[in-house]
Amino acid sequence: MLDLIKKYKIGLIFLIFFLIVFIQHQFVFLYHDDYGYASLSYLSDFSTNNNGYHATISQIFNFLIYHYNHWGGRVLYFFVECFLLSFGLYPIRFVQSLVITGIFYLIYKIVSDITKYDDWKIALASVMCYGIFEIMIIRGGIFWFTASVLYMFPLLPFLAFMYFYSIKKKRGIWFNLLNVVLIFISSFSQEQIAAMVVAYIGLITLYEFYKNKKVDINNIVMCISSICGFLILMLSPGSKMRMDSPTNQSFYNLSLFGKLKKNIPEILFNNFGIYTRIFTILFFTMILYISYKVFSKKIGKSIFNKISLLSNSLIFGLSIFSQVGYFEYLYNYMGSNIWKLAIMLIFMVQLLLIIYSVALYLYDKKQIPLIALFLACICSQLTMLVAPYFPLRSAIMFEFGMFVLFVYVFINILDDIKNKKIIKFITIPICLILLLNFASITKGYMKNYKINRDNDRILRNVNKNTKKIKLRKLNDDLYSCDQPYMDGFDYITIYMKKYYELSDNILIYYE
Repeated sequence: MLDLIKKYKIGLIFLIFFLIVFIQHQFVFLYHDDYGYASLSYLSDFSTNNNGYHATISQIFNFLIYHYNHWGGRVLYFFVECFLLSFGLYPIRFVQSLVITGIFYLIYKIVSDITKYDDWKIALASVMCYGIFEIMIIRGGIFWFTASVLYMFPLLPFLAFMYFYSIKKKRGIWFNLLNVVLIFISSFSQEQIAAMVVAYIGLITLYEFYKNKKVDINNIVMCISSICGFLILMLSPGSKMRMDSPTNQSFYNLSLFGKLKKNIPEILFNNFGIYTRIFTILFFTMILYISYKVFSKKIGKSIFNKISLLSNSLIFGLSIFSQVGYFEYLYNYMGSNIWKLAIMLIFMVQLLLIIYSVALYLYDKKQIPLIALFLACICSQLTMLVAPYFPLRSAIMFEFGMFVLFVYVFINILDDIKNKKIIKFITIPICLILLLNFASITKGYMKNYKINRDNDRILRNVNKNTKKIKLRKLNDDLYSCDQPYMDGFDYITIYMKKYYELSDNILIYYE
């Protein structure tokens, strides 16, 4: 028995991880727009004859064609959501658990193949990264299905493409066809991920052209496939209509400087702030280690290496001691516009120094795909410079991409240290923090489980003569997405009535 466990311990790690994630998802219910997409009622001016969430394929297609023309181009992954929810809640819980497990398995495979170090430690480090996501990212990005299908699902084909195309370098007609499909369905997804995908293959293509002094036809085909997906997404008539909506006009009427002044702080604060404390500290720990290695090995210009090490030490120190994070703390330290402009310019220099150090570190190790991934993840955030607002879920693809680097650098640190006692001293506290974070989030959703289940049962068993339906408020709203009883979100009951096939005249209220 022990021999079998040793032989298949990597497979067991991912099997156990899947089961844990799947059990956790049993406490996740539908929230907000989920009811609208499940019942094809999200767009009020689209009419369908489906019964609640029991939509047919043709009804889903008709809805998504209308969606593409009137609301936006993110229809491929909305099809996944609508299709899965047409069978109820359990299929999407199961599939999402598979997607999450698949993403972390690919992180393991990418790092394992790069380092030539196929060990259970890489597998364990990969799945432990799931504990980095904090509640504000989880509630609005991963445990809200309408967001997760857009912001997380496309990362599975993208990482699969990266693994097959850049790491394993699989070629031949069937693998080329597979890679074309993978990169297309990665970019035909959501704007930030599309930008990340196009940037990744574009950087790989440019590097190989620079290195080999000739065009690789495979790279060109992949670029074309990714750009096609990107253009189909971005050029939808619905996207133009949303941009022209009155709610977004005030932002789009701003000058370029006005847009940057508004969005640069938001992007920095949300990626490295109060709601992403664990990620922020681990990220800048990694950056500090990288800048130290670049400095000690004398890679690149000595003066830049010194400045980068000092800069990253300052960011790391303040990130630990300031709850809001380095960027927000310094930005709001003084209220004058001159200070804010000056400190923003300093931030830009510091961020460039981070890119400089990471690029040198990875280039020295001949890890071009990881450089491309790092820069592509940054592009996913730069896309938000021209967006009307920055929701926390927009950081998801950046964090997932950085998990690849976290695990890769972690393995390099293990090689550097050698001393097992020191390794345990470093890794055990980190693992405990990640496990406690995961347990805290799971416990929070468990507290709301009974109320969510009972409310669902009440709504499914409403008598035709019922005039009023009394539901209970959740024990803790933090462990859910927006609820109909919250200010400004009463319209969710419209979607719910369609989902549960209730009369528009029924009153739904919460106590």
